[in-house]
Amino acid sequence: MTAGAIRFGKLLKKDLESYKVFMAIFVLGIIAWDIFLWTRIGKWRPDMIVGLTFLPLLLIAFWALLSPFLKLRQEWDGNHVHLILVLPVPGFYITGAKALATLIEAIILSLIATAGIWYVGILALNPSVSWVVRQMTTADVVGFAFQALLMFWLALCAAIVVVQFAYLSGRLYEKFSGLIAIWTLFLSTWVVEQLGALAEPAFRWLPDFGFKTWQTINDQLITSVVPVSSAPIASVLLGALILFAAGSWMLDRQIEI
Repeated sequence: MTAGAIRFGKLLKKDLESYKVFMAIFVLGIIAWDIFLWTRIGKWRPDMIVGLTFLPLLLIAFWALLSPFLKLRQEWDGNHVHLILVLPVPGFYITGAKALATLIEAIILSLIATAGIWYVGILALNPSVSWVVRQMTTADVVGFAFQALLMFWLALCAAIVVVQFAYLSGRLYEKFSGLIAIWTLFLSTWVVEQLGALAEPAFRWLPDFGFKTWQTINDQLITSVVPVSSAPIASVLLGALILFAAGSWMLDRQIEI
């Protein structure tokens, strides 16, 4: 392992450990919520319970948007950024470690939330849905869940980078830094969308995602594959990568601490 990888690993470990108590509370909250919904089976409408099982995923998405801001602000509020920037590491190590830590946290939480959706929202409620699920193989279930979660995680990757870039942009100025960060957040989101639209034709050679779906027709289980183009996803991620590089450069060269 190279010295650079070791330094990056230490930064990543520091960011993960700083929120380990919060992560434990979040996990317990998801489990408690699923147990509560389980006790509502037969008392509330099934569709209401199914919908409420997705609430943790919404909170996870919100946390993934808030976390980059909190992680970076923590460095400035605690005067830790001075110590980090004097280390022999490039700016993208710092921004990369914080972005990756947030993504790892979101992946762990979303896997736990998905387990709750499965056990509470599908198997325990609708008999027809349960019948469909019993006809599916383990590979089918795991494949569908992984594809759905992968799309969720990729969207979070782009969002994390945008929030991180907006915060660092606000740090360029002493006055009105908060307003500048908010304005940059909306502007950079628009920029990523526009870059994605411009670059999308260049990625049309990529293979499409194939989402396998199931439905019952006359008591027969019918499967179909819904194609999802990879080109828009790749182009948006390219735009996010450009913002990530710009944010890392600002942290290295432009931001005064």
